[in-house]
Amino acid sequence: MAPQAPGRFTRQPQPQMPQAPGRRPPRLPAPVKREVSESASRSSRLRVYTEAEQDDIGISTLLGEYTEQGVNHGYPTYQKVLENSDEVNVFVYFWDSRDGPEFSGWWFGDSVGGQQVWSRSVEKSEAADKAKVPPSRGWRVPWDAECVEGLLIVEVMDAMVQPVTNGPTPTAPTAPPPSKANKPQGPAPVPIITPQLIKPKIQPTDSDQSVMLERIKLASDRVAAAEAEVEQAIASTRRTLAAQELEESSLADADTALRSQLENVQNEQKQLAKELSEARAANCSQSNLGELARMMPRLRQSLVKVEAELAKVKNNLAKVRADAVLAKQRVEAVEAAAEAEQRDARAFQAALPEAMEIVTQAEDAVETVAILAAAMSVDDETDTSEAHQVQAIQDIETPAAYWA
Repeated sequence: MAPQAPGRFTRQPQPQMPQAPGRRPPRLPAPVKREVSESASRSSRLRVYTEAEQDDIGISTLLGEYTEQGVNHGYPTYQKVLENSDEVNVFVYFWDSRDGPEFSGWWFGDSVGGQQVWSRSVEKSEAADKAKVPPSRGWRVPWDAECVEGLLIVEVMDAMVQPVTNGPTPTAPTAPPPSKANKPQGPAPVPIITPQLIKPKIQPTDSDQSVMLERIKLASDRVAAAEAEVEQAIASTRRTLAAQELEESSLADADTALRSQLENVQNEQKQLAKELSEARAANCSQSNLGELARMMPRLRQSLVKVEAELAKVKNNLAKVRADAVLAKQRVEAVEAAAEAEQRDARAFQAALPEAMEIVTQAEDAVETVAILAAAMSVDDETDTSEAHQVQAIQDIETPAAYWA
């Protein structure tokens, strides 16, 4: 099957091992039957090491020596040489482009074409492609992360050719040219290339072992406590988000709690990385290093969970605050309109008496004009002389002019 990154490493009955987050697409091809290597005399081996000073992701799981075991998709496959039963099987193999170019290349996984993968090479090397061997550098750990230079280095040691690497090539001791009198019979012996990639380890004493086991137990307890606190904070956050009405204060409290857990997990990661570096410097056994390294993915998974919940809280908190701003603006608009209405009502009430007085005076003036105008009516007994009519007109114009 095509390689696929799992959610966690699984090995029964051994503890879980580190792995890359996320999963590859579910479509997988039919399992590929392993082929037999074309030439056993050209079988190669690998030495995998790192130039990193600290191990924050459990890279030690992949380090060590690998031997050629078969062929897959026309390229040799390699299996890690396990030093003890506590280690996990690791394979290095090539996958062609049958599932697309994004899955083509060299992989580290728990089996050839399996679903558990930990690293992938993105480097193209003409020498490596021609020799059909893994490239020296350009490995991503986890498989979907960015490539970190020197984090994982693969050196190919071939019995027939020089090592295929991008760095300095170790040189093998050479024998002086044979003389005619001492000419060897048959082919010359092939020199064994032994580059100094891994320093010899000093076996720890029983007291050192007991101290290391105690440190492993304390680290395990701390990681378990951090995981429990994270789960508790996440459960409380989800209850807050499930409420019918989200309150800003509750979301702010959840945001503070998750940020505190995020900081705690990050600090625990730094502490565990420091202990792992110290254990490696003290030449601890692979089993003890593996125990410490297996805790790192657990912390990383907790970190991913906290970051996911924190993102949800941030989005909801921003929405609640935006709604609160809009609600406040609507209330302010309503209050402003009510205040303007009250202000206009007060102004109207203040102007009303004066307006009523003006209206009353106008009505009186109209009535006076009407009364005076009646004097201009002509009947049989009315004096129609010109002088009388002029006097009547003047009597009407005088009060009208006054009120105008």
